[in-house]
Amino acid sequence: MNAKAFSFLGLGLALAGCASFEDELPESCVVIEEVKSTPPNKVVIDTKMEVRSYPILATFVERMSSASEDTKGFGASTVKSEVVAKESDEDREWKEFFSRCCGATWPVGSSCTYVRAIGKLHVRNTPENLKLIDEFMDELKARNPLLEVQARFVRVVQKTLDEIGAELFPGKAAGYRYDLAEFDAVPAGELERRLASRRDLVENKVCRVTTRPGEEAVFKNVSEYIYPTDYDVQMSSYAPSGSNDWVRTGEHGFASVEPQSFTMREVGSILQVTPTMTDDGQVVDLELNVQVIAPPEWMDYGMQLPSAYGGTYALPMKQPFFPVVSPDAKLSVTPGETVLVGSGVSQGKSDETDFVFVRTRKLDYTGRPAKSK
Repeated sequence: MNAKAFSFLGLGLALAGCASFEDELPESCVVIEEVKSTPPNKVVIDTKMEVRSYPILATFVERMSSASEDTKGFGASTVKSEVVAKESDEDREWKEFFSRCCGATWPVGSSCTYVRAIGKLHVRNTPENLKLIDEFMDELKARNPLLEVQARFVRVVQKTLDEIGAELFPGKAAGYRYDLAEFDAVPAGELERRLASRRDLVENKVCRVTTRPGEEAVFKNVSEYIYPTDYDVQMSSYAPSGSNDWVRTGEHGFASVEPQSFTMREVGSILQVTPTMTDDGQVVDLELNVQVIAPPEWMDYGMQLPSAYGGTYALPMKQPFFPVVSPDAKLSVTPGETVLVGSGVSQGKSDETDFVFVRTRKLDYTGRPAKSK
């Protein structure tokens, strides 16, 4: 018996000693079809695939373009697909993106489909390739977070402040009046929590925005007040028939006031912020402006004219005054921590105190809180 025949005999004995050929296959393979043809007992083997979904925001596509700038660029696909007729250009671009950025390959049977309507990317591939994609997505999320900035404005009467002080600093005599300096020892997050839990606050307004590092964001919750900046006084010797807008004066006949040059002022809460982040991701720098504008108080600058019936008559010319609390600051904060950026006695109301708190946190590209490393 020659050597070649002996080797085939050995292979046959080895197969005969096994429970089945399928038992000897690697775990990553599965028999999907047995073909009864020549050669006999031929099997077709398909690699095991898994399907995974990734939430993708529209802004993430922009990050993909940035991440692939050093390669060929998103949108220039060179991936060869076995099912070209069923794939869109965009799906092939996604494959190209992952091939270049994390080394994932796309064997026969794999797919990568972006469903834009629901913001989901469905990937079918081997566990080994999915692991590469998972690691890349996690790294990309860590390098390209979103930053959420929240500002809270609280106005509290002195009685409430005294009750909170008595809780935090027991032992003071009953009726003790607490001032702002005594709360310096209290962490800002604890003070905010205690204030926000009260139901007897004069004001409790919260503004929150989410943006990318280095980009300005503005949140407004306002009403628009339109008012005149100028008035025109009309004098005449007669009044229009049936008009109530004209006043009979003793010397000048008839007079009226007509508003001129209208302008608009927003009243409510405005948060304007530009956050940036240090390279290690441990500190967020803020350029911050918070505005809380109260409804206007009106002052009349009207004219006094002599009346034809004796005495004088006022022609109204009202102008608004807007009470504003507006801390404007540049500061560095740790993500997740709360800082007190402004406090003081309310304008014209010595029995009320204002507080402005700011908190930041990092979010991943899906809008969820980013995992700490």
